[in-house]
Amino acid sequence: MSPTQQFRLGNEIKSLPLRKDANGTLYSQMDDILDLFPGALRFKANCISILFLQDEHGRRYEPKRILYYPTPSSTSSLLL
Repeated sequence: MSPTQQFRLGNEIKSLPLRKDANGTLYSQMDDILDLFPGALRFKANCISILFLQDEHGRRYEPKRILYYPTPSSTSSLLL
């Protein structure tokens, strides 16, 4: 079973399997998150805004992706 990241909007919590890049870095892809929470724009974990991952040239990946953020509850807060 692949690791998951939980996303929360209000009282609704949904789990999403993580993706892994060629280097083994775990991440969530924006398209997958939008399937669960249409209209999502930004994210927070522990009250800190999460930045979108960038390639070696400083450009955001397309589709956008965010790094896996393990937290005590493994839950990232989803902001619209």
